[in-house]
Amino acid sequence: MPLEDDQQDIIRKALANRGLSLADLPENPQALDAYLRQQLGISPEAWRRIPAYEPAAALPPGLDRHEAPYPYGTVNIWTIDTPQGLIVVDTGCTPADLRAAIGNRTVLAILITHEHGDHIGGLASGWQQSPVYGIGSAEPPASLGGWALRTVNLAGHTPRARGYILQQGNDTLLFTGDALFAGSIGKTPGGETPAALDRIRAALAALPDNAVICPGHGPATTTGQELKNNPFLA
Repeated sequence: MPLEDDQQDIIRKALANRGLSLADLPENPQALDAYLRQQLGISPEAWRRIPAYEPAAALPPGLDRHEAPYPYGTVNIWTIDTPQGLIVVDTGCTPADLRAAIGNRTVLAILITHEHGDHIGGLASGWQQSPVYGIGSAEPPASLGGWALRTVNLAGHTPRARGYILQQGNDTLLFTGDALFAGSIGKTPGGETPAALDRIRAALAALPDNAVICPGHGPATTTGQELKNNPFLA
């Protein structure tokens, strides 16, 4: 599937994250590489590889990505099938989106990465069937459905954005919401980009290269691929 951001999206996002616009780009094409690296903090080499970048990530059994529509494309709802029921990460825009992802299966818990409408809208009618974590002060337990679970601070896209690391056997998953995409990052208003990137790097540093990154939009990827190919991290 296509990446969430193409080359132009990445440039616009990098500029906007620093309060700049396309008018601030150098007119001389030969000066572009230095500007990207020094002013925008992105790798020009990785940026040029974006059109050909197709991250490959082997999803472990039981992990599924469900695409739900939203005004700018699609948003991901992730589910992990466990013996105790589904672990759901984010809910799409509407209760119908959430219901389409879970079907008639029992939901063990819902993990919310951040409180934007396309990630919590599925809870709009009130969700009573299972616990919801990531909204308010409720913290998830240290394990769910046989998966070890810990929360990581990914503030930047929103002030309270969080990621979830789940580990079971040889499988490691990181759910990033809109903090990190395959080949890009989320918008980080208010000059938060450097700190947001530090938080992302700290989360990735604790993971093996083959850890599967499950973002809020776009395809799954891995830690190793993003550290090499994501212009904001390479």
